[in-house]
Amino acid sequence: MLAVLKEVLISATQNQKSNMKKTIFTSLFVLLASMAAFAQNVKVGDIAPDFTLTDINGQSHHLYSYLDSGYAVIIDVSAAWCGPCWSAHNSHVFDKLTDHYGTNGTIQAKKIKVLFIEGEATNTTAQLHGTSSGSSTATYSQGDWVTGTNYPFIDNTSVNKYYLYGGFPSFTVICRDRIVRSVNAGYGSTMGNESYWLDIVNQGCPSYAPSSTVDAKPVVYTGIPFFICNASPQLSFQNYSKTQTITSATIKVKSGTTVVATYPWTGSLAPMAKTTVTIPSFAGSVFTPYNFEVVVAGDSYPANNVSDDSLFSIFSSGNATTGAYKQDFEASDDLPGKMISSDQTIRPFKAAGSYVLTGADGNIGRALLFGFPEMNTGESEEVIIGNFNTSAATTLSLDFDYSYANVSGKNDDVDVLVSKDCGTTWTSVWKKSGATLSTTAPPASGAFVPKKAADWKHAKINLIAQKSSNMILKVKGTNDGGHYAFMDNINIDGQLAVNNFNTVNNVSLSPNPASNYVNVNFNLERNETVMIKIIDATGRVVSVVSNSVMNHGKNQINIPTNNLTSGIYSVSIETEEGKTATQFTIVK
Repeated sequence: MLAVLKEVLISATQNQKSNMKKTIFTSLFVLLASMAAFAQNVKVGDIAPDFTLTDINGQSHHLYSYLDSGYAVIIDVSAAWCGPCWSAHNSHVFDKLTDHYGTNGTIQAKKIKVLFIEGEATNTTAQLHGTSSGSSTATYSQGDWVTGTNYPFIDNTSVNKYYLYGGFPSFTVICRDRIVRSVNAGYGSTMGNESYWLDIVNQGCPSYAPSSTVDAKPVVYTGIPFFICNASPQLSFQNYSKTQTITSATIKVKSGTTVVATYPWTGSLAPMAKTTVTIPSFAGSVFTPYNFEVVVAGDSYPANNVSDDSLFSIFSSGNATTGAYKQDFEASDDLPGKMISSDQTIRPFKAAGSYVLTGADGNIGRALLFGFPEMNTGESEEVIIGNFNTSAATTLSLDFDYSYANVSGKNDDVDVLVSKDCGTTWTSVWKKSGATLSTTAPPASGAFVPKKAADWKHAKINLIAQKSSNMILKVKGTNDGGHYAFMDNINIDGQLAVNNFNTVNNVSLSPNPASNYVNVNFNLERNETVMIKIIDATGRVVSVVSNSVMNHGKNQINIPTNNLTSGIYSVSIETEEGKTATQFTIVK
């Protein structure tokens, strides 16, 4: 059956999963699997394992030697019998990259090395030359792979354990810093363009050589994509140095330019090595973006010390939605804001080939898809929906449409859960599986996609018992080998008026206008956690002044403003019950 998967798989996204998806047979399964993930040994952000291999012409190829010479290396693990591999080969994209960016390339601004590795253990070199005949993987060939090709062919399966991701072809891009930047299983037509590969190299690979002293730089983030209330991310950085060891560093987690957590690291980080640190838990203020900076004494290239933005998100009461929420998934192919999936098996679905989705309203459109056929039996995936300040609600409900065609004996499960204590506990408010989840009969063949309004059912759930200042929803799908399931038209509604801040009063600011500082005075009716932020006239948070427990009674906070430009600002004071904002002016 694996051979079937090898032949039908057409592409997969970067940042692959750590477990192999089940074999996919129908055309829709193939189309949707192009967005799914497959087993892998190395993953994005890893240090690539080194190897030295000899090609079919007797030439030796040492991975780290190419990287140390400034090349980004693309590894293509294919099989001579494999149809998608042949399609990739016939795109001639790797010939073009070698012509332009290889050893004798006409464009030397970037250096790229392509290595083709025949990954079929039973393959013969005759198959690569197209002179073998037969119908088995040990004898069949798509044609002459070698003639006219300008990059090396290596007939050796020893690196499959690192660079083969469940099926042929498999592609890995490794930057000159030895960091794996991209992994892909399968081939899609966009991969036949030079720009596809150049974008990966340009966006992720350093264009400069390792430092002769020390150079600390962040490694691409592959950790948890979201946290609830408090975050404790795992962050990695590399010593991009030829010879010097790093023994101490400071990690600064930021929301925009505001430092929200600091971690002092000590150890022994060898040249070209990376390390991962777990940041102690800190409270979230905004939803996103969060990034981090690594600071090392004597860093030769501080320009690369800050990571990309939006590494992870934090669902906290300070950024909770206070109004009604509706989502029909029609606006984008991506998950909407404040909706995060644990894996790409849960994603918006629109037309795929001949498969067109008809919604509960009878119109063609999009819906949220649960990719049960792409999951292992018993495997669960989740999507987080949130977050909502419903603490003052007098009525509160969740309703949505769902569609699923049950296969006899299969019990795929969809469970809607709610947390009001920062994800510590989850309460199931709606759960159906198998026949109780089913809304229509399964198709005679192929995959199920709703084709008419009657294929849908509607659910409405009373959530008043779950109201809180930071209510989070989680929809979990668990696979038992059945069809895809769909959810659409998610709606949270009711009397959602936010509590009128009954624990903070007597707020005053002085001096106002301010120049170098402003004092914030207020009264608390009880001990509680208070977050104080400075917000500019555009609504941007420019500073998180405090996020700590304060005592009941009178409180005063002195806020330096000498680093802020003249203009109108607001002081936002937020507690578990709500928030208030008071305006002030800075005059320099």
